Amino acid sequence: MAHRKIQQQYFTRDREGIFRTSEGFDTVAKSPSLDNTFIKAILHPYCVYKAPQELLARDESDSSKYPECFQVFQTDNGDMVIGRSIYVGTDFTGQRSASFTHQYIVPKELKDPFLREPNRLFRINSFESSYDIRNGKAIPEVDEIAYDRHYDENEQERLLNELGVDANRFQQLIYAIMSSTSNKKKVYIALDTEVSQSSEKAKHLLEIIYRCIPYAFRRQLGFMTFNSEPESKQNIHIIFVEKGSLRLPDRRIEKEYLFDFPNRKFMNTEIPDSEQPLMEFVWHFRHEAEPLQGLFDFCEEALQDSGLNIPLAVSTYSQLLTLYEIEQGDETLYEHNRSGTMSSILSFLRKENVRSKPRLRELFIRLLRKDATDGGSLPTAGYIQSLLDYYALAEEGEQALLIQCFVIFVNRASSRSEEGVTGAAGLFEPMLMHSSKVLGLVMRELQKQSSNTAEQYVSYRMKQIGTVEALLAEIDFWLTQADTMVQVRYFVNEVLKKASSCCKRPGPSESIRLLFCIVISNNCLNIAARSRLSRLVIR
Repeated sequence: MAHRKIQQQYFTRDREGIFRTSEGFDTVAKSPSLDNTFIKAILHPYCVYKAPQELLARDESDSSKYPECFQVFQTDNGDMVIGRSIYVGTDFTGQRSASFTHQYIVPKELKDPFLREPNRLFRINSFESSYDIRNGKAIPEVDEIAYDRHYDENEQERLLNELGVDANRFQQLIYAIMSSTSNKKKVYIALDTEVSQSSEKAKHLLEIIYRCIPYAFRRQLGFMTFNSEPESKQNIHIIFVEKGSLRLPDRRIEKEYLFDFPNRKFMNTEIPDSEQPLMEFVWHFRHEAEPLQGLFDFCEEALQDSGLNIPLAVSTYSQLLTLYEIEQGDETLYEHNRSGTMSSILSFLRKENVRSKPRLRELFIRLLRKDATDGGSLPTAGYIQSLLDYYALAEEGEQALLIQCFVIFVNRASSRSEEGVTGAAGLFEPMLMHSSKVLGLVMRELQKQSSNTAEQYVSYRMKQIGTVEALLAEIDFWLTQADTMVQVRYFVNEVLKKASSCCKRPGPSESIRLLFCIVISNNCLNIAARSRLSRLVIR
């Protein structure tokens, strides 16, 4: 497939256009490969400039006083449209006002640099302001869009102060904008500034915000830096509106995110407590690219190949922030919730993608090793369940490590409890539910390293048995699930003791079933043991 380039389109009022032969608003020039249907269906609805009522009311004739409308949106096929519409005082007739729109259409395979380098998006300096149709209706495709590479962090901080955007308001803006990409609510913002400067200040504010939101949200986000009034537009999430246009009550907008800075009215902007740490992290590092990029890169890896299983939600990134900070060395967060952390890591891993997420794998194994060597750590059944879930994804070497860690945790729990292995019984329960033969492997290692613990667990299970039926099931369990243990003489003796107590008055069917069990156990129980069991049954 041929490599696509960035395409262009001009739209204004002229003598004729590509789609009409009479005067009026139309696309007057385009890149040759830009599809006509795409232009009419997708681009034309965004080639509209609505001048501020304040300037129209005073019949302002100076075109430079009218704010531009800079807008970006994502199309359904994943392409990104970057456009600018400006007010034109007089059209080709010289008798009426018009507007001029220049749009770049960036193919989805080329838009990643625009997402990762906001200067490429917010500091484009190659927008055209007019066009002479006598030069033809074809304009070239381009490989690059010219932009200003300079970015002054101090200038941005001054802007926040000027606009009255403090820590709390900035965090609310971040939360609303991230949320709007998934919940379909719009973000309407009116700035307390001169109308002529409003769009430029809106663009710079957006640039700061854009640098503070993860890449996945940037891939979805659409915005425009000026519109005379709040208006719902498809694929546009953020609209900066003219001062005084957010009039309430208004059923059309009262459920949206409203930031009315001139009137100090802010609606639906509360941040849930659970998302506060993420917002505070972003605010703290708003002018430091490295920490934010570190978090965003971590999130990118964690969420790759996630499909629809993991939503594009603020809560997902709050969860990933915790994992990222643990990865970066804040183990206090982990110690407060060991089981939850391991489960959280597992929520981003699948058999088909685990190899492509080395940072999560390494974090999981690092924390596991820490817990295995930390004598103060006592795992819960939930923690063990997470290890079992990882076992199903792990490579052979990691599986061997997990078995050793299971043994360490069982021994540790047994030694800490006054009741011995009874205190560790809860750690065995998740293994019993697991489809693989993890328990058998664990029991084999226990027998090698701590035979007393292994035997105590057999005894613990036997004590729970009260019927022949349960004894038969227990023998079957050890034969099929953990057959390494039935080689042990201790197990034979426990079976004989339990059979003696359970089978004093067995019914005919119970006797037959127990004898059958003895027969299938002949590779495990010696002749004397089978004979003793038989005598118990027929006594």
